Amino acid sequence: MWLLWGALSPSDVFAVDSCSLQIQHRLPYLLLFEDDIIVNATALFRFVEQACAHFEASEASIMQLDTYAEALLISLDGAKLITHRVREVGICKNDDQQLLDGRIMGVSVAKYKVQYNWPKNEPRPWHLSRPTNAKSGHIHRTRRITWAEMALMRMMNHPPARGLPSFGNPAFSDYMVD
Repeated sequence: MWLLWGALSPSDVFAVDSCSLQIQHRLPYLLLFEDDIIVNATALFRFVEQACAHFEASEASIMQLDTYAEALLISLDGAKLITHRVREVGICKNDDQQLLDGRIMGVSVAKYKVQYNWPKNEPRPWHLSRPTNAKSGHIHRTRRITWAEMALMRMMNHPPARGLPSFGNPAFSDYMVD
């Protein structure tokens, strides 16, 4: 699996740090926004009330509120799962893919996306200040992450990987590939 540098972002680390603070302060829920979101506070409170009602009924540990991971609602149990799994497997995909992938993170994901659950004639609770990296093409214009760089990242954010063959990369990926 090849990743592009543009697919990794500070939001990977920010999400984990935010979940750690949620655990530390024992907050039942965390509303997590990426930094390029502009919030309409009046509409946001109404939307969050609706989303929380659906979240509690769903028994999910994380709720996706927009197309990618621009807006997430995370339960305390979800935060515990996320921080544990990132320590266990490291950062292996961009945050949209990894946080919302139950196979990797062990979380159950519910979706209550603003574009489908908000009246079209009312101002949205938030909007992006710029197009997403995928939509604008920025991700696809960055170079690929080499297997050696993947191994280094894995060793930095997952120390037990030092003892794995090829540092956790696929077999023989460390031989005459990069």
